[in-house]
Amino acid sequence: MKILIKDNFLLEPKKIYNRCKKIPLYSTKEFNSKFKTDESWAGVRSAPLFDVDPSVAKEIITNMGKHFKELFENLNTPLKIFVHKRDKKFNKKDWIHHDDYFDCLYVGLLYLSKTNLESGTMIYDKKKQPITDVKFVKNRMVFFDSRYLHSAYGHHDDRLNITVSIYKGASDDTEKRI
Repeated sequence: MKILIKDNFLLEPKKIYNRCKKIPLYSTKEFNSKFKTDESWAGVRSAPLFDVDPSVAKEIITNMGKHFKELFENLNTPLKIFVHKRDKKFNKKDWIHHDDYFDCLYVGLLYLSKTNLESGTMIYDKKKQPITDVKFVKNRMVFFDSRYLHSAYGHHDDRLNITVSIYKGASDDTEKRI
Protein backbone atom coordinates (compact mmCIF):
# COMPACT_ATOMS: atom_id res chain seq x y z
CA MET A 1 0.00 0.00 0.00
CA LYS A 2 1.08 3.50 -0.66
CA ILE A 3 1.27 6.06 2.07
CA LEU A 4 -1.77 8.27 1.51
CA ILE A 5 -1.71 11.92 2.60
CA LYS A 6 -4.51 14.47 2.41
CA ASP A 7 -3.91 18.07 3.42
CA ASN A 8 -6.91 20.23 4.36
CA PHE A 9 -8.70 17.10 5.51
CA LEU A 10 -11.40 18.81 7.62
CA LEU A 11 -13.56 21.72 6.52
CA GLU A 12 -13.49 23.23 10.04
CA PRO A 13 -10.27 22.03 11.71
CA LYS A 14 -10.35 24.71 14.42
CA LYS A 15 -13.79 23.57 15.58
CA ILE A 16 -12.67 19.92 15.80
CA TYR A 17 -9.40 20.92 17.50
CA ASN A 18 -11.27 22.94 20.16
CA ARG A 19 -13.70 20.08 20.84
CA CYS A 20 -10.85 17.57 21.13
CA LYS A 21 -8.99 19.83 23.58
CA LYS A 22 -11.95 19.44 25.99
CA ILE A 23 -11.96 15.63 25.94
CA PRO A 24 -10.43 13.93 29.02
CA LEU A 25 -7.15 12.13 28.29
CA TYR A 26 -5.58 9.21 30.15
CA SER A 27 -2.06 7.98 30.69
CA THR A 28 -1.35 4.44 29.48
CA LYS A 29 -1.69 3.12 33.03
CA GLU A 30 -5.01 4.94 33.61
CA PHE A 31 -6.33 3.90 30.20
CA ASN A 32 -5.45 0.23 30.67
CA SER A 33 -7.03 0.18 34.12
CA LYS A 34 -10.20 2.00 33.06
CA PHE A 35 -10.75 0.02 29.84
CA LYS A 36 -9.37 -3.34 31.01
CA THR A 37 -6.75 -3.55 28.26
CA ASP A 38 -2.99 -3.87 27.94
CA GLU A 39 -1.85 -1.25 25.44
CA SER A 40 1.30 0.84 25.31
CA TRP A 41 1.99 4.18 23.68
CA ALA A 42 3.71 7.42 24.57
CA GLY A 43 1.51 10.31 25.63
CA VAL A 44 -2.08 10.47 26.78
CA ARG A 45 -5.18 9.23 25.01
CA SER A 46 -8.95 9.62 25.14
CA ALA A 47 -11.58 7.00 25.56
CA PRO A 48 -12.86 5.82 22.16
CA LEU A 49 -14.03 8.93 20.32
CA PHE A 50 -17.36 7.30 19.45
CA ASP A 51 -18.08 7.20 23.21
CA VAL A 52 -16.91 10.68 24.20
CA ASP A 53 -17.85 12.81 21.19
CA PRO A 54 -19.75 10.92 18.47
CA SER A 55 -20.17 14.06 16.34
CA VAL A 56 -16.39 14.48 16.03
CA ALA A 57 -16.05 10.77 15.19
CA LYS A 58 -18.73 11.18 12.50
CA GLU A 59 -16.93 14.18 11.05
CA ILE A 60 -13.71 12.18 10.79
CA ILE A 61 -15.50 9.23 9.18
CA THR A 62 -17.35 11.44 6.70
CA ASN A 63 -14.08 12.98 5.54
CA MET A 64 -12.34 9.61 5.41
CA GLY A 65 -15.07 8.43 3.04
CA LYS A 66 -14.60 11.50 0.86
CA HIS A 67 -10.81 11.49 0.71
CA PHE A 68 -9.83 7.83 1.12
CA LYS A 69 -12.52 5.78 -0.60
CA GLU A 70 -9.97 3.15 -1.63
CA LEU A 71 -9.48 2.09 2.01
CA PHE A 72 -13.05 0.98 2.44
CA GLU A 73 -14.21 -2.10 0.59
CA ASN A 74 -17.69 -1.74 2.01
CA LEU A 75 -19.64 0.27 4.53
CA ASN A 76 -19.12 -2.29 7.27
CA THR A 77 -15.47 -1.51 8.06
CA PRO A 78 -14.60 -1.77 11.78
CA LEU A 79 -12.41 0.99 13.17
CA LYS A 80 -11.25 2.69 16.35
CA ILE A 81 -10.66 6.42 16.78
CA PHE A 82 -8.93 8.20 19.69
CA VAL A 83 -7.66 11.66 20.52
CA HIS A 84 -3.97 11.44 21.34
CA LYS A 85 -1.66 14.06 22.86
CA ARG A 86 2.08 14.19 23.32
CA ASP A 87 4.28 16.88 24.77
CA LYS A 88 8.04 17.46 24.77
CA LYS A 89 8.38 15.26 27.86
CA PHE A 90 7.54 12.24 25.67
CA ASN A 91 10.45 12.74 23.22
CA LYS A 92 12.54 10.01 24.82
CA LYS A 93 9.63 7.62 25.35
CA ASP A 94 8.77 6.92 21.73
CA TRP A 95 9.95 3.91 19.77
CA ILE A 96 9.83 2.42 16.30
CA HIS A 97 6.87 0.07 16.12
CA HIS A 98 4.10 -1.24 13.89
CA ASP A 99 0.38 -1.62 14.58
CA ASP A 100 -0.08 -4.94 12.78
CA TYR A 101 -2.07 -6.67 15.51
CA PHE A 102 -5.67 -7.71 16.13
CA ASP A 103 -6.33 -7.69 12.37
CA CYS A 104 -5.41 -4.00 12.04
CA LEU A 105 -5.00 -3.14 8.35
CA TYR A 106 -4.36 0.60 8.24
CA VAL A 107 -3.31 3.33 10.62
CA GLY A 108 -4.40 6.93 10.22
CA LEU A 109 -3.14 10.08 11.89
CA LEU A 110 -4.88 13.44 11.71
CA TYR A 111 -2.66 16.26 12.94
CA LEU A 112 -4.82 18.82 14.76
CA SER A 113 -2.54 21.29 16.50
CA LYS A 114 -0.39 24.05 15.04
CA THR A 115 1.96 23.08 12.20
CA ASN A 116 5.46 22.16 13.36
CA LEU A 117 7.83 21.10 10.59
CA GLU A 118 10.31 19.82 13.19
CA SER A 119 7.72 17.23 14.21
CA GLY A 120 5.91 14.42 12.45
CA THR A 121 5.87 10.69 11.83
CA MET A 122 8.79 8.79 10.33
CA ILE A 123 7.89 5.63 8.41
CA TYR A 124 10.50 2.87 8.04
CA ASP A 125 11.09 -0.32 6.10
CA LYS A 126 11.70 -3.70 7.76
CA LYS A 127 15.39 -2.86 8.23
CA LYS A 128 14.41 0.32 10.09
CA GLN A 129 15.59 2.52 7.24
CA PRO A 130 13.42 5.62 6.70
CA ILE A 131 10.96 5.39 3.81
CA THR A 132 9.33 8.77 4.28
CA ASP A 133 8.96 11.60 6.73
CA VAL A 134 5.41 12.91 7.16
CA LYS A 135 5.67 16.41 8.61
CA PHE A 136 3.24 17.57 11.30
CA VAL A 137 1.04 19.93 9.30
CA LYS A 138 -2.22 21.10 10.86
CA ASN A 139 -5.25 19.39 9.29
CA ARG A 140 -3.14 16.77 7.48
CA MET A 141 -4.37 13.18 7.48
CA VAL A 142 -2.03 10.33 6.66
CA PHE A 143 -2.94 6.66 6.22
CA PHE A 144 -0.50 3.78 5.86
CA ASP A 145 -0.39 0.01 6.07
CA SER A 146 -0.27 -1.09 9.72
CA ARG A 147 2.72 -3.32 8.94
CA TYR A 148 4.92 -0.29 8.27
CA LEU A 149 7.25 0.52 11.11
CA HIS A 150 6.77 4.09 12.27
CA SER A 151 7.60 6.49 15.06
CA ALA A 152 6.51 9.97 16.05
CA TYR A 153 9.29 12.49 16.55
CA GLY A 154 9.83 16.10 17.54
CA HIS A 155 7.07 16.27 20.10
CA HIS A 156 6.04 19.79 20.89
CA ASP A 157 3.79 21.07 23.62
CA ASP A 158 0.16 20.32 22.88
CA ARG A 159 0.93 18.03 19.92
CA LEU A 160 -2.63 16.84 19.41
CA ASN A 161 -3.80 14.35 16.83
CA ILE A 162 -6.50 11.82 16.17
CA THR A 163 -5.50 8.21 15.61
CA VAL A 164 -7.57 5.86 13.48
CA SER A 165 -7.13 2.10 13.22
CA ILE A 166 -8.98 0.26 10.47
CA TYR A 167 -9.56 -3.49 10.91
CA LYS A 168 -10.43 -6.38 8.66
CA GLY A 169 -12.63 -8.01 11.29
CA ALA A 170 -14.27 -7.40 14.62
CA SER A 171 -11.82 -6.42 17.35
CA ASP A 172 -13.70 -5.47 20.53
CA ASP A 173 -16.47 -3.27 21.85
CA THR A 174 -14.54 0.00 21.36
CA GLU A 175 -14.83 -0.41 17.62
CA LYS A 176 -17.47 1.08 15.40
CA ARG A 177 -18.30 0.34 11.82
CA ILE A 178 -18.68 2.69 8.94
